[in-house]
Amino acid sequence: MRWSAKSIRGHLERFGPAAAFSETQPLNVIVPSSEERLQVKGVRCSFRKDLEPKSFVDLGEGIAMSSPELMFLELARVMDPIAHLLLGMELCGCFSRSSHDPRSGPVRYGIAPATTAEHLRRYAASSSLRGRTRALKSIDLICDNSWSPMEAIVAALLVLPCEQLGYDLWPIELNRREKIPDELVPLTTASSRVPDILLAGTKLGLNYDGEDHFGLGGIVRAAMDLALEPSAARTTELDRTLDAARTRIVADKRRDRELEALGYTVFSVTKEDLIEAGGLDRVIGLLLAVRGDRDARFTRAALASRDLSRARQDLIWSLIPGRRAREARARLEQRKSRPALADEAFLVEYRLETGEAHVVALDIV
Repeated sequence: MRWSAKSIRGHLERFGPAAAFSETQPLNVIVPSSEERLQVKGVRCSFRKDLEPKSFVDLGEGIAMSSPELMFLELARVMDPIAHLLLGMELCGCFSRSSHDPRSGPVRYGIAPATTAEHLRRYAASSSLRGRTRALKSIDLICDNSWSPMEAIVAALLVLPCEQLGYDLWPIELNRREKIPDELVPLTTASSRVPDILLAGTKLGLNYDGEDHFGLGGIVRAAMDLALEPSAARTTELDRTLDAARTRIVADKRRDRELEALGYTVFSVTKEDLIEAGGLDRVIGLLLAVRGDRDARFTRAALASRDLSRARQDLIWSLIPGRRAREARARLEQRKSRPALADEAFLVEYRLETGEAHVVALDIV
């Protein structure tokens, strides 16, 4: 069959906008040999030999697409480490970002994971494709079962090593369900609780509360509608949104006290903590203060450095929607070109007798 842009679009139209392509956003096609490359505008061809059948997902009618495992491995060569890690969190999580605007577009929640960290590891370990070494490094940090993009960002920052501007608190667990003991069930409002993020082997963790966690935006809209056009129906709607917000607040309070009854210390992380300079550093500092051991001495040293904190904040700003993202990314790109930013970004002298950490060599900005 002689392929044309029209015939390809005809075969892909059932997939909607996700399969749209153009010269500026080409369709990437894998062919079994270089002689079978398609000479079609808007189509970019590459050929691969000896790819395993599990490298593709059959979509029916003779069409297949790259499996999550193959896509993850191939993107290891072109993505920054944290972006690649976040892709892995998404593939192994219960949400999906917009394919057209992954940073700021709509997000689907409550979906089944596309794969798992273990499946990614097995595929990369058995592959001979370029990028497998980088992919395996990312896979070692991936946590299954993330429920939202912002939760995945916080989790990625926790597990990234300090020299990559993370907190080096790997391993962690995401959304592990904790059963309420039978003797406490009559005193609680749920049979189980799910902390967002736990430091593995501990009862310390974080919960991420989004910017409209309590539905305050709905209250504002309902109040404005009532002010513009008073009516019984709009008064009822305002009362309903107020009740809904109150219900969410009460549910959060009950969750917190029930986790505390189970022996958990779980700090809330808000969007404001990510946006304010040093905000997440302060939360992590509190977490380490409660932890009270010396296992995180490199993290403590990294938190003590104002220069490193500023660099980390740029990384955080670069990952979340907002006006600062582009400028933060530009500053991060400038840092990459500096010789002092090798993998050994800083040295730490740890004085066991005092428990104090000192950054003895640091040239971040």
